[in-house]
Amino acid sequence: MSRLRFLAVLVCAAVSLSATPLFVSGDLLWAAQDGRIYDISKTRTSPLNFATGHAPIANVGGTVLGQMAFSLDAKTAYVTVFGSNKVVTLTDSGQVSNHVTGIANPTGIIRTSTGKMLVASYTDGKIYDITSGSPVVYATGLVNPRNMVETAAGIYVADQGNSTVKLLIQGNMASVTPLAYGIDAVSIASFNNRLYVTSNSLTSVYDVTAGGNMTAKTPVAKNKYFTSLAVANGHLYAGTNSSTAAASGIWEIPKSGNSYTTANAETYNMAISGDSLLSVVPDAVIVTPPASVPEPGTVIAGFSLLTFGLMLRRRCQALAS
Repeated sequence: MSRLRFLAVLVCAAVSLSATPLFVSGDLLWAAQDGRIYDISKTRTSPLNFATGHAPIANVGGTVLGQMAFSLDAKTAYVTVFGSNKVVTLTDSGQVSNHVTGIANPTGIIRTSTGKMLVASYTDGKIYDITSGSPVVYATGLVNPRNMVETAAGIYVADQGNSTVKLLIQGNMASVTPLAYGIDAVSIASFNNRLYVTSNSLTSVYDVTAGGNMTAKTPVAKNKYFTSLAVANGHLYAGTNSSTAAASGIWEIPKSGNSYTTANAETYNMAISGDSLLSVVPDAVIVTPPASVPEPGTVIAGFSLLTFGLMLRRRCQALAS
């Protein structure tokens, strides 16, 4: 029996060593609208041409128009599946499972610094707290919320249907004064203490840090149907929503002269439609375990040994005198 157990341990160890994890810290992850998720390595030295063949690392099995969040150990991704009214988990080993169902057309998802998992419902204009594993209404009063980002000031949500960017509060947000308005914000990102959003209809990326009416503001990037944003390895990236290879890709922004060509792309020829899911695999958060507490038996044994030692010492001193 002991030999069999030893062999089983060896087999398990071999399997774990041979398995290649899906998630590599610092890599970009991009999703096609049909649910296929692709990895874009941070170690690439030239633009990645999808036309040469680039296989997805996973398929979450439905329309994806939202975001991705990660567990603290960066081994599980949470993905909103718009067309299936659910949030799924994608593990580092490639397993896809339902996590939460019953959210109407979920889009944005974020794990907050306090440990909450919040999800936006595009259809009913609400933000749900799914930390417990079941959806609980966290905020109402939005129109068509899309993606979210957390900054030192709080969590900002891009409300595409209301053409605003608002600071998220718990409760009814209908009367919350927007930070920025006049822009059909889709994706939102915080980079170098600045707040950026994409506007698909205006084919641009805007800096909305100063807030106000964005209709007359000059974009920091333009001339592409930008819908996605991500910050990775000290850079801000934007991706497009396009079904044509000529207009599709991911670029670092801004580019001088707003020249977004295949020569300066991170990826191009992505002849499959994407949307707002462009994410980065985070570093794992190492949780320090609590200091070990001695078992009661250990404490009793130690006390007994100490007592015996003291008695022996006294006896020896008595004999010496």
